[in-house]
Amino acid sequence: MKKKKQDISKHDLIFNTPDTWQELQDKVCLLLNQVGFKAETNFLTKTPRGEVALDVYAVDPFSIDQISYVSECKNWESAVPQTIVHAFNTVMQETGANIGYIISKKGFQQGAYDYSTNTNIKVFTFEELQHRYFDRWFRQYFRKEIFNLTEHFSGYVEPFNSRRTRYFETLNSEHQDRFVTLMGKYQMLEYYLTSLSTPEIGFSHKKEFPDDFELVNLDELKLALSNSSGILFESTCYSDLLIELKKTVNEITLKFDAFFGKNIFKE
Repeated sequence: MKKKKQDISKHDLIFNTPDTWQELQDKVCLLLNQVGFKAETNFLTKTPRGEVALDVYAVDPFSIDQISYVSECKNWESAVPQTIVHAFNTVMQETGANIGYIISKKGFQQGAYDYSTNTNIKVFTFEELQHRYFDRWFRQYFRKEIFNLTEHFSGYVEPFNSRRTRYFETLNSEHQDRFVTLMGKYQMLEYYLTSLSTPEIGFSHKKEFPDDFELVNLDELKLALSNSSGILFESTCYSDLLIELKKTVNEITLKFDAFFGKNIFKE
């Protein structure tokens, strides 16, 4: 049975394409950790053939039986053959892992797909693995990070904040005017980020997605962020956009802090 190729835009992914095997391994591990697994790279374990190092070992701590995952990463310039899947099946049996992932840069030969069909091994390109976990990552990690980075910022620009009002009243008229101007400049960005971090409002409109769900359009998200802030966002993946947003929001927040010589919300 031939595997249907998923249509995945490179601009709608969590991470950019890894350059090396180590980077692929690290990003797979990071992804699993960010969606709630307990994962680590180069995990040493004993087997009947001696000690082996697993590329990525992960446990789902929220599963009743503590389901374990072993991932093997292949950053090859050719499709992975059936023999690799067969050998990995042996590793699965010897380590007692519940589920196995093989992640390949260039995909898999048809024999590899066929062999894995009736096993507990799943095969993915790195793009497909991100596709598999995107909704969970977006809802559980991305939104949480957005919420955390805006907490301080929101206090300065949200419509009502009693602490801000008390400090605002200590400013002279010139500084008050400048403060109000700065508030007006970034209120839409704060509102947009707050909406984005709220499960009922953000960009994933369905609670659950089938395997072939259409990914959130990153370009539309960047455009909306730019329109609400006047700042150009250039990231080509969601993890980089998160880094951009953290830097941007921190710089804006420091501008507000400067009016009072401190973070007024830390007291």
